[in-house]
Amino acid sequence: MKKDDLYELIRTLTPVEKKVFKEKNAAKNQANFIRLFDAIATGEAANDADVKKKFSQEVFINHLCKTKAYLYEAILTTLHEQLQPHYTRLQIFKLLEFAETLYSRKLSPQAEDVMQEALELAQQTDEVDLEQFVAWQLAMIKSKLHQKDNLQVIFKVSERVEESKQYAQLFMEAHYAYLQRGKKEEDNFEKFYNHPLVLKKGKLKSAQAERYLAIIKSLLNTVAKKYEDALEENIKVVRLAKPIAYTSAQTEIAYINALFNVVLAQQSLHKSAQKYIEQLEKFEPVSMWGKSHHCVCLLRAKLNEYVTGKPTAEGKKLLQWIEKKLPQYKNELNEQELIKLHISIAGLCLKEKEYNKALDYLLLFNQSKIARENRPVIYRVAMLYQQIAYYELKNFEWLATTLRNYKYFQQTNDAFYLIEKHTLEFLSKAIRLPDDKTRKAAKAEFANNLKQAATKEHKSGMAYLENIGWV
Repeated sequence: MKKDDLYELIRTLTPVEKKVFKEKNAAKNQANFIRLFDAIATGEAANDADVKKKFSQEVFINHLCKTKAYLYEAILTTLHEQLQPHYTRLQIFKLLEFAETLYSRKLSPQAEDVMQEALELAQQTDEVDLEQFVAWQLAMIKSKLHQKDNLQVIFKVSERVEESKQYAQLFMEAHYAYLQRGKKEEDNFEKFYNHPLVLKKGKLKSAQAERYLAIIKSLLNTVAKKYEDALEENIKVVRLAKPIAYTSAQTEIAYINALFNVVLAQQSLHKSAQKYIEQLEKFEPVSMWGKSHHCVCLLRAKLNEYVTGKPTAEGKKLLQWIEKKLPQYKNELNEQELIKLHISIAGLCLKEKEYNKALDYLLLFNQSKIARENRPVIYRVAMLYQQIAYYELKNFEWLATTLRNYKYFQQTNDAFYLIEKHTLEFLSKAIRLPDDKTRKAAKAEFANNLKQAATKEHKSGMAYLENIGWV
């Protein structure tokens, strides 16, 4: 345990979690580790220096590290007990612990029954790695290890594990190459189109491998501009991810991302994503990570659905709903999630002509550490939005509307670099123009220049512009 780990863990606890911890340890109310917990949880002590000052007359301060370690483990145990009923993976581990305990008492038949239950649970949720581990353990304690049926179970699950590993590795390679497109020394993305695992016919042995293959095909179709096919693969990922959504905190995030990807894909194709937004809204994650990520994705999905649709009177209501909802999760969101959310809200503010609010959200983003140091693509999108908001001129509102397409396609088509370059040049010149007439002429010239550049400088530039409605 590092020096500040305990303080950081306690800071994540909700009031309910603090109460549960105190109730569980009510009989030890005067114990040193409980007194230490109270001091940190109430804000009296934020670090070791504060603790040493508060408990300077106490004997336990001489072995503070030991007390901190004991408290840290006690909190984790309580949190683990609260999560265990919700997550299948934790339930499997619990059954394995019970089986090991029974086996240590020479109660092999009972241990075998419990392990069989764990095996069936792993099979139901397609936890192939755990299934393989349990199958081997079960075979080891069975009295007739040489039985043919036992060995067949192990061989079959080993095949599924190996297949899943192959597709997982291919996914990582394809995803990395996908992100490198347009950069120097980029990986050759073409090699994945004819990869034997992608072209393989017939049903795969595990749903896990199917999920990886569907995601890979989605990437390939996106790069090939087959957006309808990419959407179909994304929908397949949602279907395959749903049964395992509550296996663990990671699978919660995976399911949320799968739903969100379908929503974005449908919106970029100018289709209503209401069905999947409702499906996302109904999903109730258990982990804090899942809850905060769910909040971000749901808010962004609702924002994008409105911003990409026809103007209605609901914009102001949506903005009010967001401003009411956001503070509940703001402290739980990491900086990157908050950035994306602020930019999406700024897009809504621009559509509603709330220019000052748009600037407020964008300025919050530009003050962030990520914006200052990393300057990712999304940072440059925000800068474009910010400049548009400063104008407060209706001649430039078309840019604010069209740039939402720029956001959707920023990771699906490297022609967006071209769009960015010409848009920034245009805005830097247009801000100095004195009247509407010259601005209108500048806009027409910009549109013409962009069209020529898209045709000349990048083979997919023109197709991109046509897809998002610029020409």
